[in-house]
Amino acid sequence: MRNLLKENPTKNFESYVGGQSAIGVDFDQRIFNNLPMIIVTVFVISFVVLIVSFRSILLPVKALVLNSLVTLASMGMLVAVFQQGNFREAINSITPVVLFAVLFGLSMDYEVLIINRIRELKDEGIPTIESIVKGISETAGLVNGAAAIMIAVFGAFAMVKVQVVKELGFGLAIAILLDATVIRSVLVPAIMRVLGEANWWLPFRFAVPINNRKNVETEEGLS
Repeated sequence: MRNLLKENPTKNFESYVGGQSAIGVDFDQRIFNNLPMIIVTVFVISFVVLIVSFRSILLPVKALVLNSLVTLASMGMLVAVFQQGNFREAINSITPVVLFAVLFGLSMDYEVLIINRIRELKDEGIPTIESIVKGISETAGLVNGAAAIMIAVFGAFAMVKVQVVKELGFGLAIAILLDATVIRSVLVPAIMRVLGEANWWLPFRFAVPINNRKNVETEEGLS
């Protein structure tokens, strides 16, 4: 209708298009227009927080790349199941935005828990490779248990007949499953093993929290 009005403009009065279809189109367009800003904001805030937490540059970059891969894989599964599969329904415009934000928050919780434990072991004087192995093994039970609970909860959401809730539940359940099995159990330790001492590379200095200052000073004295 709006295209028809543009093609046939009226000279003496102004025309408006209303109704549920027009509202839906405007709502979707508003979301798509703001999506780049949302993504950039989440990336920048996450990157800064992870730098402060990990005292590293490469580890936050790794976290953002792997979380992005999980998000894209989850989106792909949503399209394959809901849009191209038996449901044959268009993905709700809200789903990608909420899925991206929630998934990044949940994934960062795992990342902070695992990497902080590895960093603690490293600050205690344990070699990097041994710290990675020990840190992953010590946190694996907690991470896998929390993932199993969230998969069950989100899986229950996927059984709801409300379209957007069903999509979010399915997408989050798949993403958490991939995150706990492929990302945290395989890719994170493998990438950290390859990086070695470069995991802790930081080209600048900043204030260290009091509870970590002693460890850092000891590490600098040994070096």
